[in-house]
Amino acid sequence: MGEAVGRVMGGEGSGSTLTPKRLGAVAGFCALISVLPFLFTPLPMMPDLFNHMARYAALYADGATASRLAGYYEVHWTLVANLGMDLLVYPFIRVFGTWHGPIIATALLPPLMIGALAALSRAAWGRIVPTFFLALPFVYTYSFLFGFTNYHLAVALACIVTAGWIALPDLSAARRWVVFAPSACVVWLAHLAGWGVLVVLVGAAEVVTGWRRSHAPFPTLWRSGLACLPLAVPVIPIVLHTGPAGIASGMGRFFDWPFKERWLAFVLASEWQPFDLASLALLVGLATFLVMTERDGIEPRLLAGASALGALFLILPRNMAGSSYADERLLPVAFMVFFLSFAPRRSQVQAICFACGLALFLSRLVLCAVGWHERGREALADLAVLRTVPEGSRIAVFGTGSLCDPWPLGGYDELPSLAIMDRHVFVNTVWNQPGTTLMRPVYNKDFGFNEVNSSYERSESCPIGRTADAFLEALPRSRFDYVWTFSAASFADPGLAFVAAGPKAKLYRVLR
Repeated sequence: MGEAVGRVMGGEGSGSTLTPKRLGAVAGFCALISVLPFLFTPLPMMPDLFNHMARYAALYADGATASRLAGYYEVHWTLVANLGMDLLVYPFIRVFGTWHGPIIATALLPPLMIGALAALSRAAWGRIVPTFFLALPFVYTYSFLFGFTNYHLAVALACIVTAGWIALPDLSAARRWVVFAPSACVVWLAHLAGWGVLVVLVGAAEVVTGWRRSHAPFPTLWRSGLACLPLAVPVIPIVLHTGPAGIASGMGRFFDWPFKERWLAFVLASEWQPFDLASLALLVGLATFLVMTERDGIEPRLLAGASALGALFLILPRNMAGSSYADERLLPVAFMVFFLSFAPRRSQVQAICFACGLALFLSRLVLCAVGWHERGREALADLAVLRTVPEGSRIAVFGTGSLCDPWPLGGYDELPSLAIMDRHVFVNTVWNQPGTTLMRPVYNKDFGFNEVNSSYERSESCPIGRTADAFLEALPRSRFDYVWTFSAASFADPGLAFVAAGPKAKLYRVLR
């Protein structure tokens, strides 16, 4: 690392300055190698991605496959603010197939996010600043690793649009409508929360710009609101399609401080808890240091946006507009934009920011690649136990939810959804969120074993779901052909016949 820093640090004369050209080259290198974890695993262990892949297979299925799945899942194309990857993945599926296509498309999200951050840095500062590298560890943040792919696509697009807004301050009102109204609609279509990030970042930038011109608060807010009107176009489909009740649907868990504290610890959760927590502590320490010592090198428009996102993390409820973790998913974006809002003047601080950010980013990539490789092979072996299961079978799944075991993310509560792709089975591991996704389970909607929540195992560390005994007692056996368990609990039940086992999973046939 010391030699790498020395090569990049090539001061003009003194050799102690990080030059924009070299920083840009290293940023491009980081974008290229950000796909590393996807290259060294047979299956990226991103729990929600498994449900996404199952949905893509159903959405783009041919007539025969669609008819086999029709009795189990309801597929309905409609306009919702959660279609980013659902639409983007189509050409990848056509070229690479239903298995590899979505994985390749997802692998492009980290380079896209890094490119978006670079665009935002260049728009604000005219160059890549050393603190850009402190934002990179948050590219593989917990919400991305969990598989919130539509949201992270939307955030990357939001940063690109924000960069365009900042870079074009003299654009006429008419041209702003032409450029940014369609852009806002694209971000909204990718994910509602991503559009919210866009509105916050641009709105904060406009308020700061207006305040510089006139220190009158109300005129500044009025003019800023008018300037941001092109970004408000998605309000029209929101009102027409869902209305205010749609935004408020499922709203709950305001000011859930224990969970917000937990999510703060989770923001970098990946493979190794001590390293992830130490990394977060280091980055928080560097953030504090920048605030205290680098006040002359601040981009107030970005700092205002990061502060607004941080405030929303504290204010918003956990559940909103049919989505979970509405508040928590803003936190990594706030961190990234915060670091981009600083450009240290002293060469020593520049070197520290560059070296620490790059070292943490590369370390996280390597650790993630190793963890995914090991767990991905195990996951494929667990999926292989279904080879003897007839197509169209009905499988009841039982195991620990991913949120209960974040280090490392197992994903086994949603892994069985991949069986939909080639075995065309019913599994109780698919989300049921009407109005936010294009596919939902319907086969067992009246029997309590219809969606992913019914598969969770309750334990002392995971207070949701059922115990193994309660699961077996409540299971409507006439509605299932197999039980597929990822639990360590014993399933010595006379009504179940052992079929096969993988590294973590056991498959049982329901006896009639």
